[in-house]
Amino acid sequence: MAKAAIVKLEDQQLELMEQAEAAQKQANAAGKLAEEARQNMEKLAVDLGAREENLKKELAGLESNREELAAAVDEAVLSRYERLRKSKGQNGRGGGGPRVLRRLPHETAAPGDRLLPGWMRRSSTVRTAAGFFTTPAR
Repeated sequence: MAKAAIVKLEDQQLELMEQAEAAQKQANAAGKLAEEARQNMEKLAVDLGAREENLKKELAGLESNREELAAAVDEAVLSRYERLRKSKGQNGRGGGGPRVLRRLPHETAAPGDRLLPGWMRRSSTVRTAAGFFTTPAR
């Protein structure tokens, strides 16, 4: 009886050792993956830093070129242009900030939905199979 208990304990010990060995292999593999990811991230950070420096140099060159070209333009025209550029922003965006686009009701409605005409609503109301839903007023 004692011998059977010892054999059973030895078997359990071997099984636990095998599980520990498998877990160690998984931990080593995960460690390698983490190290590769860290190295990749560092490489990307260096690449982005280099690109940022190149873009800064290019921007500085373009700005100095703009100043040279602006010197050749009539002062009144340049003044008006600068004022318009400031009010409209670059690329035609008001105030220079990002453009915020609002979806119209017909762009968000699902096929088969029926839109109410504008004169019947202050906000965007859409009739769906489930009923009506209303978006905030414009």
